Amino acid sequence: MKDYLKYYWSVFKHRTLVRHYCFKAGQYKLGITHDLDKYKISYAKITVKRKRAVHPLDMEKTLEPFQLMEHFHDRTHPYHFEFWLDNLNSRKNNPMKIPYKYIIEIICNWIAIAKENKWCPEEIYSYYRHLRDGKIINHRTDKVINYLLDYYKKVPATVFFYLLKHTEESIVLTNYIENKN
Repeated sequence: MKDYLKYYWSVFKHRTLVRHYCFKAGQYKLGITHDLDKYKISYAKITVKRKRAVHPLDMEKTLEPFQLMEHFHDRTHPYHFEFWLDNLNSRKNNPMKIPYKYIIEIICNWIAIAKENKWCPEEIYSYYRHLRDGKIINHRTDKVINYLLDYYKKVPATVFFYLLKHTEESIVLTNYIENKN
């Protein structure tokens, strides 16, 4: 029972931080709906079972359900890169441009992860670079994420969230949203 409480507490804390940052950036609906599916008992059971596994064979037994759960989560939530892979009618993974509001949610999610792990802004950028190496990402989306993370490292948080909300202040963001090069 204690493990389930710890699981739900960590989900609650993470969602609270993401909601806080999304609200600062003006994305209220995304802040409220972020990771709601993680409250499902099926998510909790698989995650807790995986964390309890001590023996390598026990861990291996929990690996497939855990990976399936994570894959489903990634493919059904727009703030994951996997959601934006277009592989219908082809055997290729063609990355699509992620709408700006979901880029905001991605950044807010990473800032929340950074706060939970006591990272500095440079470590968020390193996290993205490491994450990006294993993902297929639209080059324009990558450019905007790099721009925002670079900006986040240089300015106070209040200025950063102001920019997220007021995209007209940035030519890079305006061009991205208006679909210009």
